[in-house]
Amino acid sequence: MRRRSAAAAIMLILVGGEVFATRLYLRHWRNTESLYRHALTVCPRSAALHIDLASDLSLQSKDGEAVKHFRLALDIEPRHPLAHYNLALLLSKSEDKADEAIQHYRRELSSKPSFTGAQINLGLLRQSEGRLDEAIRHFWQAVHIDPESVFGHFNLGEALVANGQTEEGFKHLRETLEIAPKFVPGLKHLAWLLATHPKEGIRDPDEALRLSEQAMELTQNRSADILDVLAAAYAARGQFGLAETTAEKALTIASRIERKELVGQITERLALYKQSKPYTEDPNEHLDGSASEASPGESGAETEDFGERQS
Repeated sequence: MRRRSAAAAIMLILVGGEVFATRLYLRHWRNTESLYRHALTVCPRSAALHIDLASDLSLQSKDGEAVKHFRLALDIEPRHPLAHYNLALLLSKSEDKADEAIQHYRRELSSKPSFTGAQINLGLLRQSEGRLDEAIRHFWQAVHIDPESVFGHFNLGEALVANGQTEEGFKHLRETLEIAPKFVPGLKHLAWLLATHPKEGIRDPDEALRLSEQAMELTQNRSADILDVLAAAYAARGQFGLAETTAEKALTIASRIERKELVGQITERLALYKQSKPYTEDPNEHLDGSASEASPGESGAETEDFGERQS
C-alpha cells in the first residue's frame, strides 16, 4: 500500500513538473517572433517558417523585415502562392514597387488562378495607375470566381460607375449590400453617388439619406467620412441647415484626427451649403481604392461581419 502511495506521489511530482516546465516554455516563447526566429536556426530552409515570421513581422508594421523573409521563402519555394501574394501586398504600399507587386500577383495567379484576393488587389493596382479597363477585367474575374465576393462586387461597381457604365455599376454596388448589408464602404459609396452624381436623373437624395443613416448607425456617429456623406445627402434634399450642422460635426472630427485632406474637402463643401447649393462631382474623382483583400498572413477570405444576405 505504501509502495502504491509512493508511486502515486512520484507520478504527481512528475506530472506537476511537466506542467510547470510547459508553462515556463510557453512563457519563454510567448513572443511568436522569437519563437519563429529560434525555429529558423533549427530549420533555416523552411519556407513555411519564413512566411510565418514575415506575417508576424508585418502585423508589427516591420514591413522591411517582412519583405526580406517573404523573399527568402520564395528563394526556397519559388512557386509558393501565399508568399507571392503577401509579398505583393507589402510591395504595393510603395508606388515605386507597384510593378514588382504586379509581377508577384501574376505569379500567384499562375499557381492559384481561382484566388479572388489576388484578382481584386491586382485590379486596385491597375486602377491606381489609371488603367480602369484593365482593373475592371480583374474585378469581373473575381466575381466570376466567387459570385458572393463583397470586395469583388464593390470594386467592380465603383470602377464601372467611374467608367461611365452607371447602370451596371449600380447593380454591383447594390449586390454588395445584398450580400453584406452592414458593409460600411458599400453603404457610404452608394449613398455618396446618389447624393452627388452630376446627372439629376441618377441622383436619389432620399435613398442617399437612408443609406448614409444606416452607415451612421453602424459607425456610432463617430466617422467624419460618413458625416460628410450625410451632409451631402441633406444638401441634395435641399435641407441646407442640416447639411451645415452635419458638415460642421464632420469637420470637427476630421480636424481632431488630423485628416488634413478631408478637412479641406469638407470646408469647401460647407461653403456651398451656406450658399444653399448642393455638392456634385464626377464619380471618377471618388474612386476609394479602399476595399482591398486580406493582409499578410491571411488567406484572402472575407471574414468581417458585414451581416447576412437579405432575403
